[in-house]
Amino acid sequence: NVVLVQGPPGTGKTYIGVQMVKAMLELEKKPLSECRPLRILCLCYTNHALDSFLLDLIKAGVPKNLFIRL
Repeated sequence: NVVLVQGPPGTGKTYIGVQMVKAMLELEKKPLSECRPLRILCLCYTNHALDSFLLDLIKAGVPKNLFIRL
């Protein structure tokens, strides 16, 4: 499955991305049969955009140990 979020500045891309990650993490907690581990790849055009997204994930309560920044 692939999700693409695109738009001009100030349209809520980071907010939507954080909400999607939180929802996927909540679904992963539920006991489902044959559940594969969750893997998310986030690509951003700028380092600033990626930093902003990761900081918002931390502010939203996503533990730092769940992601890696390269």
